[in-house]
Amino acid sequence: IWFTALGISTMAFNLNGFNFNQSVVDSQGRVINTWADIINRANLGMEVMHE
Repeated sequence: IWFTALGISTMAFNLNGFNFNQSVVDSQGRVINTWADIINRANLGMEVMHE
């Protein structure tokens, strides 16, 4: 049941839930956090809490 919830949540946000890499890096190598990163991190936190 949790795998279906994971699949639905990742498809809803169009993210792969197992991607821990940052999305955007500028020309000097600094990480730019986007809303996708924040949602992805919150999504992973929710999945950890379910376990």
